[in-house]
Amino acid sequence: MSPDGRLLALTGSEELVVVDTRHGVRHDADNDAEIQLGDWSLTPQFSPDGRFLAVGNCMQGSAWLSGIDVSAEGVLTSRYEQEDLPRTDHGDLVGAVEFSPDGRRFAAWIRPDHGQSGANGYRGLIVVVDTATGDPVWHLRIDDDVTGAHGGSCWAPLCFTTGGSWIAVGLDTGVLWLNAETGTPATECTSMAPVRALVSAAHVGVVAATERNVHRLTPPLL
Repeated sequence: MSPDGRLLALTGSEELVVVDTRHGVRHDADNDAEIQLGDWSLTPQFSPDGRFLAVGNCMQGSAWLSGIDVSAEGVLTSRYEQEDLPRTDHGDLVGAVEFSPDGRRFAAWIRPDHGQSGANGYRGLIVVVDTATGDPVWHLRIDDDVTGAHGGSCWAPLCFTTGGSWIAVGLDTGVLWLNAETGTPATECTSMAPVRALVSAAHVGVVAATERNVHRLTPPLL
């Protein structure tokens, strides 16, 4: 859903539809031949102002990001297709896509395909992209050396803190905190059961849902 609750983005194989829930009107991405979409996994996320969609795509092991402008009525227009992304050592899948609170950047999680793994407990990588241009700003490969605990490839929910200073990454071993501007990991990693969802709100901070329970987390100090 867009932040104002008016537009709903739905995906299928090589298909993206935005529905204006107020008027019951749908707008299909395939009406614009410039919008290229994946055939297996599509992960859309609205920007904070609801006028832009970042979409993570995968097709036959390749991964890319689509930047799509959204009119007030929900009409979709391609802004860019970013294929020049850092890669894993295997076929790639795009998981979570999350915007910074100001919408200036967004983060995406790229992991090895199912059944694949990497050396030293390689989970995947996070890449942060400039929303306006689609250019990667920084990326970080996450493995045992970064987390301080042994693990393996996984889906990883992402969450910016409300102030935009930190990115929380939900892993199989807990929550990893990254400086949102530079990608530098914090010295501490919050250990807990595998994390399945993250959300941030000004009145509670960051909340992590794990396989076992729910945690309210305090970001590190800068």
